Amino acid sequence: MATHTITCRDWDEDDVKRRRIIWNDETGEVSGDHSKVPGLRRALAHAARGGRLHLLIEGGYLDPRDPLHDPADFLALMLFPYVNRSDLLDLDLPPALRGIEPTPMRSPGPPPPGAVY
Repeated sequence: MATHTITCRDWDEDDVKRRRIIWNDETGEVSGDHSKVPGLRRALAHAARGGRLHLLIEGGYLDPRDPLHDPADFLALMLFPYVNRSDLLDLDLPPALRGIEPTPMRSPGPPPPGAVY
C-alpha cells in the first residue's frame, strides 16, 4: 500500500489554510481535510465503475485514463481546474509524486462521448 499526502492551500471563507489530500495509489481511495476531497472521491468512484472522465475547461479538456492508480492522471485530476498556476505555489508533494508531469490537457474541440461537466 502506497499512501501519499499532498499539502496545499485551501480557502475557508476569507482565510487561506494548508490542508491535506491523502491518496492511496493501490486502492484509489482519497481522504483528508482539503475541500477538493469530496469532488475527487466522486470522480474516482465514477472511474472505479469503469466510467471515463472527460473534464472540460476553456482551452481544452482533460481525459485521465486511470486516475485511481496512475500518478500523472491523479495529479491532473487533483489540480483540475487550477488554471491560475499561482494557486499551486504552495503545493507540497510527497517524494513519490515529485517530478511527475500531470496528464496534459487535450486540444479543444467537440466534447467526447460521456463528457462530465
